[in-house]
Amino acid sequence: MKLEVLQEQKSPMLSRTEYKFKLLFQGATPSKDDVMKIMKEHFKENQENIVIKKIQNIFGRNEAMLDVYYYDNQESLQKLEPKPKPKEGEE
Repeated sequence: MKLEVLQEQKSPMLSRTEYKFKLLFQGATPSKDDVMKIMKEHFKENQENIVIKKIQNIFGRNEAMLDVYYYDNQESLQKLEPKPKPKEGEE
């Protein structure tokens, strides 16, 4: 898989940097877990501050567009990102 940075925009008021990536891959579209592994390789430090907002496959091609937020600190991430909903049967 090959990762290319298309856009990088700093948002100092939100304590994050917003990235747009193009991901070239072979076979099926990578899962969110696969993309997270690639992001952790790209961002060597503070890997827990990565949030993948969107994975959009380009029809008929082996490429996907990614929207990723990289927060400056864990407090900003906790404050701004929605909490995941519990799955049915969990509390």
